[in-house]
Amino acid sequence: MKFIISKPLLISSFIFFVLASATFAEAKQIYGFSSVSGNYLDWTEKTEKRSEVSGLKRDFAYFEIEGGGGYDWGTLYGFLDIENPGASADNSEGRGIRTASKGAVTVKIYKTNWHGYGHVYQITTKGFQEQNRVLGFAYDFRRDRFWFQPFLGLHDVVSHVETPSEVAASGTSFSGYNGFNGLMLGWLMSVDFRTLGQPFSFFWWHETEVNRNDRYGVKGIHKKNEGHNGALSFWWKPEVKYSLGLQYRYADHKLGTPSYQDASIFTLKYNL
Repeated sequence: MKFIISKPLLISSFIFFVLASATFAEAKQIYGFSSVSGNYLDWTEKTEKRSEVSGLKRDFAYFEIEGGGGYDWGTLYGFLDIENPGASADNSEGRGIRTASKGAVTVKIYKTNWHGYGHVYQITTKGFQEQNRVLGFAYDFRRDRFWFQPFLGLHDVVSHVETPSEVAASGTSFSGYNGFNGLMLGWLMSVDFRTLGQPFSFFWWHETEVNRNDRYGVKGIHKKNEGHNGALSFWWKPEVKYSLGLQYRYADHKLGTPSYQDASIFTLKYNL
């Protein structure tokens, strides 16, 4: 897959790294976390039926490694998912092994709550790869046990399908698109609370893509020039080392399906 970057993202990359170079000299860590987890994603019946034409969606298990930290200059975050672990590379009918990964960084702008924001997300399976890159700005708001971070950035995409016959087998409907793909806006939000003497937390991540390029997708599969993607999750933390999670996963005109999709995710997490 060729490395391609659009001119708008190239300019914002330069600005981002100028900000970063001015803040990394004396880094002080404020907090850090890391975990491994086992997860099972269960698509709703309606979602499975809607995806029959554009790329069949199957329930799957996945293993995740996750970590991040907060510093006086900003934050770092990343994860690696191995979907259908132990399966073969053949992803026909969505049953093959896949990997998904994300890296995100924010860089504080002087002594304000504004940050430069950037993330790279990639999914890879047999016959298909797609990388999404976003660069822009975020605002960091923290108050007691509440955290909210909205962001807005330029969106760049590099996607590649090996051969047309592998489009369906890849579990996606994209035929491949390289270049600028509009804007992405979204937020991260978390709340920690206690109920019946037990510690819980709520977390919500959301992304909306707007003004997408008309050539993004295949045969008009994403006729809408916007798409939505996210998840709401509730976590029970009975012990420091363990967490149980229930997530509601949703997407609209994303993930290779031109309609609304949703699923439940069940998680057992071990905090390192």
